[in-house]
Amino acid sequence: MRPITTIILAVALVTAFALVAGCTGTDEMTHLRIGYQPSTHQIAHFTAMEKGWWQEDLAPFGITKVTDYQFGTGPPEMQAMLAGDLDIAYVGAAPFVSALASGLDAKIVAAVQTQGSDLMVGTGVQYESPQDLVGLKIATYPPGSIQDTILRTWLEKNGVDPAKVDIVPMDPGAATTAIAAKQIDGVFLPDP
Repeated sequence: MRPITTIILAVALVTAFALVAGCTGTDEMTHLRIGYQPSTHQIAHFTAMEKGWWQEDLAPFGITKVTDYQFGTGPPEMQAMLAGDLDIAYVGAAPFVSALASGLDAKIVAAVQTQGSDLMVGTGVQYESPQDLVGLKIATYPPGSIQDTILRTWLEKNGVDPAKVDIVPMDPGAATTAIAAKQIDGVFLPDP
């Protein structure tokens, strides 16, 4: 039996496909282009691609080919969707809302991952409360991403002005390298 999250996502993507197909002006779409990011937030997509579930579940709708495209973070993924290079984006809410404000004609059809981002500080960094982050350099996804939005909101809710924390936009690979090299003090990223 497939995990319920994957089934929900499949239904959501089929619904999104139906919405997108109705907006393209063509009678039939046969190739579906899905954007995603390489994090465990999107593991349901990885599973569906690896097991061939997209092909199988979308075949009754005339889809003969499913291609996925990897993006480091949500904002560039939404730029690709705005440019017409994607039919479906598996993305956080913040980049999507920004894209809507830029004219994207699309809808959120499902929430799949609502947990999973973590703050980690480097060795030698003393951390007991959010106030300890003042003056430190913390890497997270770029402005407009859900991680950036969550980090800034969390800081504010804990009485820390985000302007007093050096928040540096980085993709996960660059952030991991930077914290290992002690170029930054911490990271706020999705698992892993």
